[in-house]
Formats: sequence, C-alpha cells, structure tokens
Amino acid sequence: MGIRKIPYLNTAALAGLSWVKSPRGLKDHALGVRWGSTFAPVSDAALVGTPSFLSLVLSGISDKFKEQTLLVAYANTETSIFFGALTSGAKPVLEPERLFESQDELLSWLAKEMSQDGVQGLVLSAQLDVEINTELPTEQIVEPPSEFAPAVLTGRASKLDVSKTFEKMGNGAMVAVCALLAITVVGGGVLVFGNREQAAVVAAPIMKTVYASRDEGPFLRSCAAAFAKPWNVGPGWTLTAEGCGAPGMDTPIGVPVAGPVAYQILSLRLGYDAAIARAAAELVLGADDAQLLQSAGKLIITRPVELLEVNSAQPLPPTSEAILPILESAYLGKARTVRMVGLNAEITLWGGFTEATEPLASLPWAEVQSLTRRDGLVTLVVGAKRFTPFEIIGEG
Repeated sequence: MGIRKIPYLNTAALAGLSWVKSPRGLKDHALGVRWGSTFAPVSDAALVGTPSFLSLVLSGISDKFKEQTLLVAYANTETSIFFGALTSGAKPVLEPERLFESQDELLSWLAKEMSQDGVQGLVLSAQLDVEINTELPTEQIVEPPSEFAPAVLTGRASKLDVSKTFEKMGNGAMVAVCALLAITVVGGGVLVFGNREQAAVVAAPIMKTVYASRDEGPFLRSCAAAFAKPWNVGPGWTLTAEGCGAPGMDTPIGVPVAGPVAYQILSLRLGYDAAIARAAAELVLGADDAQLLQSAGKLIITRPVELLEVNSAQPLPPTSEAILPILESAYLGKARTVRMVGLNAEITLWGGFTEATEPLASLPWAEVQSLTRRDGLVTLVVGAKRFTPFEIIGEG
C-alpha cells in the first residue's frame, strides 16, 4: 500500500515505511527516516518532520522486552488503521512495514508470522490484545513517555520545479521572481532554461536538527565543582560511591534524581550506632544545601547541580560504530579502559571528575549516561545524544 500519513494520538505519523540498512556514506540531506543502523527512504519532502509510527508505538514498551524479536500489530477500526511490522534489538527488521485493508487481513498475517521460528514476543494494541490467545509474551501498546524523541523524517529535496508556480502567478509576481532568480545565477547558482519540463535548480530549505537533551558543559563543570572540597559528614560513615545524576541517567538505587544532583553514598562503620551517626551528620550538614536519606545502614547525601536544556543547531551525532575510536582518541593517555557496552561507551580512569569529563568538552554530540567514582576509580558511560527536527531554516 506504500507510505501513508496516518492519525495517531492527536498527531500524524508515517506508516508503511520500507527499512533497509543505512547506506555507507549516507548524506545528512538524504530524505528518509533514520533509526539506528536502519534507514527508510521517503520521496515526499512535504512530510519532513513527521515521526515514524512504529517508533511511537514501540516507545512505551519496556527496554528489556524491546530488545527481543517482536511482532508489532496495531488495529483501530475507527480510523481504519491496520498495521503490522517486525522489530529486533529495539529497531525495525530490514523489510517493509505492512498496512492492511481490514483487521481480518492483519490477524491472518499475524497468525502466519507467529508460526515462524525466532519470534519471541508480541506488541499489540488494546483492540488486538483481547482477540489473540497465545503463549508468547505480550506487551500492550501505550502512549509514548513524555521525554521520548521519535525517529522522524529528515533531509531535503534537491530540486524545486518553478514552471507550475509561474502558471499561477500574475505578471508583477513573475517579474519579481525572475529578478530573484537572476540574482541567484549571478551569485553562482545554477538556472536551466528550456521547455516546461526543465526545472530551476535553486537552494532549497533544509531541516536543521537539534539535540533533544541537556547541555553537558554546565552540568559536568557543576558536578566537578561539587566535589572540589571534601564533604564532611561527621564520624561513623565510610564513603562507598559518589557521582552525579539527572533525570534519564543511570544512578545507583536509592539516589533521588528528580533534578540534577551530585551524590555520595556512605555505609555505617562497624560498631557505630546508626541513629547517633545520622544525628551527627545532620548537625554537620545542617547549614548546608545537602539532602540526607537513610536506608539499610546507608546514608545518601545529595546536592543540586546545574543542568541546562538547549535547542541549538548541532551536527548529527556519530554512528554507534564510530563512537569508540573517537573516545579512544579523546582519552588517549588518560583512561584506564575505553570499551563499548551495547550502544554506549564505558570509560574508566583514576582521578577526579574534572579529569574524567574534560575531554568531552570537544565532543558536543556526547551525552553522559552515568558518572560514578568508587575507591578513586571513575566510571563514565557515554552515548550519542538523541536528536529531533527543530525547524526548517537556512539553505542547502
């Protein structure tokens, strides 16, 4: 049925995309949907900025379940949308998505695919969840999380056909446009005159992209500054771990991250009374901005740090395959180890948070997933920032 723009959750999304492996040397302006190492080419530039329907319905599924090979099926009789797709490793399998004329057709396809080896689970809309009886693990499609950045159509058209536009213009408007095109030619642009089928090649607007994430610089500098001086907490406690965290980052269990914080986790020393040791910590930190939490013989102290949201145009992040050599070069002579863990890189080094994070200042695409120090060893997990289309500005 081809690509369709369909209604979903008070917005519009693209369904029926054909997924392929991202071509080597894929240009930023190539028109299509980018999702990890997969790419779905699209020919209609008017759809730029529209999210992938599959990325929206998959976004609310649990991360562990999403990594498996899944059949995704969605049915809505009110909008006559009957959709099916296959995913693996939290991204599309390299094949076309399916759009069906009826729910019966969708169920027939689903039954056939479920009989194949390798399918590990189902992702179903509520309408289908009550229709299907299976022993396969199943999760129901829910609304995307508030901070989710979907896979969207980006790129630009390479040509602008003005011949049809001229047909609709009055004489005055045509003269103005011709004058503008003449300036373009003098300035080095290319303009082809001839029969009506020939088009003027002019600069077309392009989709600028911005990172839907935090500005790492102020956050990391504020984190390092928080540990510039010792955190005095009184007697009875031994430091076991410290670091910084923010919403969306991985932090140790029990550390509250309603906002950006620096934290320390301390364990009660043998022979000390927990109530007395806590009272001493409260007395020492009473005039400070620290927040104290206690559970199971541990003391967690947090201090607020700076975190800025940004919407500034930046280059696209590197692919996951390119992250490792870039970080190896940035941390050459500094790191103990630099290795990939899934799609992220883990860096370990001896020292402080300033030494651990300074190399990231030259990597605007990098986003810290976790930052912890134990017994003097800093462990830093870094990934590529997510990005979303911001606006159509500039020229190609």
